[in-house]
Amino acid sequence: MDTEKEGQLPIIGGACHPLDLMRWLAGEIVEVSAYGVNKNIPDAPWYDTVIAGLKFESGALGKCLVSCGAEIPYNLNFSYHGTRGSIHNNKLFIGGMPHIEEWSELPIEIRAEDHTCPQELDHFLTCIERSETPLIDAVDGARSVAVCCAIIESIENNRPATVFLDF
Repeated sequence: MDTEKEGQLPIIGGACHPLDLMRWLAGEIVEVSAYGVNKNIPDAPWYDTVIAGLKFESGALGKCLVSCGAEIPYNLNFSYHGTRGSIHNNKLFIGGMPHIEEWSELPIEIRAEDHTCPQELDHFLTCIERSETPLIDAVDGARSVAVCCAIIESIENNRPATVFLDF
């Protein structure tokens, strides 16, 4: 509950994860337009629910919703819609395939929460041992934080904000 130590917690500590995923799939986010409210946890000094419209460098659009204190289990729902098909969590739809009009469920488990990330940690430690640059480096992390900062700026100024990407 300390904004001096935590900042806008739902944005910096929550939205960063789906924003990372969206940047990985769709490219850099260049502009955001966001709204935030404080209704679920009235005593919190930060916005407990935030929704952001995202404009990508490619021209694609996206949205990110983060809510703390809502009476639901943790979840990270994800949808990606393109001109040839769509993905929603572990379901896939490929357009143009005869006789297929429903989602196909992929035979993979989608975990709602998994912060252990053993493969990422192994990769990072291997990079340290070999003096190699990891796949996800400090600049990549800084760019995700820059999107979070633009979301906060957009909410506080009540207008779209440009994402600073010059790192």
